[in-house]
Amino acid sequence: MDFYLDSSAKLDKSCTIGRFSVVGKGVKIGKNVVIGSNVVIHAGVEIGDNSIIGDGVILGQQPSLSKLSSLSYNKELPGLIIGRGVKIGSNAVVYAGSVLKDEVTVGDFASIREHCVVGPSSLIGRQVTLENQVKIGPATRIQTGAYITAYSEIGENVFIAPMVITTNDNYLGRTEERKEKIKGVTIRRGARIG
Repeated sequence: MDFYLDSSAKLDKSCTIGRFSVVGKGVKIGKNVVIGSNVVIHAGVEIGDNSIIGDGVILGQQPSLSKLSSLSYNKELPGLIIGRGVKIGSNAVVYAGSVLKDEVTVGDFASIREHCVVGPSSLIGRQVTLENQVKIGPATRIQTGAYITAYSEIGENVFIAPMVITTNDNYLGRTEERKEKIKGVTIRRGARIG
């Protein structure tokens, strides 16, 4: 065995795990899951049946905040939940406390921060960044390199074109007042942005 499997992790015998991967404490992995090489799966992550995790992926990472961050977490976040039939491309990072529903596809090098929910059959493209506490509806497509700011809500069947950037700070980080008024964008069902 050329990967690390914590003794408390539970995985179905049909799973395959690539070389030099790490499966942490309390991880649960369903049937027919394929995990690439050099993958790190942190404590408490759950991966549904028939999911594919690409090489170099990091799942369930706990946030590490700057002293200047407007966020604060007093305790460790719960494990990442990944539904059935999810595909996560190489070198993506998905933080703890998030949920990827069934049949979600995440492209290579994408970053999904803590407390995000991505609806079923949605696509998060290559190098997309979802900041913390973003909610994405079912069957939504966010294309390559888009940046979705924290606290955003994106509805069902939305299309966001490559390199679209959203923002949520009208004060440009200069005042304490911004912390009370900060909120993300709201994009309704069926919208097309680009």
